[in-house]
Amino acid sequence: MITIKDILNKNNEGVQYIRMGHYGAAKKIFRAALLHLNHFYIKQCHGSSSDDHFCPIVLESCRIPEPLKKLSNTSQYIYRHALLAHIDHNPPQEYQKPRTNMSGLSAMLIFNLSLVYHYHIDQHDSSASEQMKVLRMYRRAWSLLTLIPLISTPSQQRLYHESAIFGVLNNMGAIFHNMGRYDHARYCFAALKTEIKSNGANCAVLKPEARHGMIMNLFFLKEPKVARAA
Repeated sequence: MITIKDILNKNNEGVQYIRMGHYGAAKKIFRAALLHLNHFYIKQCHGSSSDDHFCPIVLESCRIPEPLKKLSNTSQYIYRHALLAHIDHNPPQEYQKPRTNMSGLSAMLIFNLSLVYHYHIDQHDSSASEQMKVLRMYRRAWSLLTLIPLISTPSQQRLYHESAIFGVLNNMGAIFHNMGRYDHARYCFAALKTEIKSNGANCAVLKPEARHGMIMNLFFLKEPKVARAA
């Protein structure tokens, strides 16, 4: 019987593989975790397991080292902080409902898998189609992350949820910039700027180097116009 704990363990195992530079293995682990989550959800919908398998989770940010062999020529800062998850054995009063766990776990797994795909294009002279594949992964993560605020979540999880949103917008902007699609990059960085302004207090969850890197990326907003004028 697959449990939430099994899925969390798979996610954390995948993060460790990224840290060791085993990106192929990390992909397989995250895909397996998503498959387990899907099977778990189906069983819950058919009432084949009880609600006690749902439990509140605690998130933790984990910085991933840059690839040893980096071929991409991007000058933008790339957000490289994956999400670890553990069962919260001392849940706060604002206890999560089962649906919250499902949405949050899906968003977390897709976000971490997106980082793995991004590492792949960093290590290779990637084609436009490969870069678009990474962008599709980030967009999928974004679509899931934007659903979570509709559900009441503990304040600690909300902080890490915001950091993932910052990371998705930042990294999408960096990829578009590397592809020469400056209008799309400017749109992503403008959205990032809006998110930072509206959720400024939540920026505290970002590591100093991440905050600095994202702020430096925001200065890029006017760069393409200057380049065209030249």
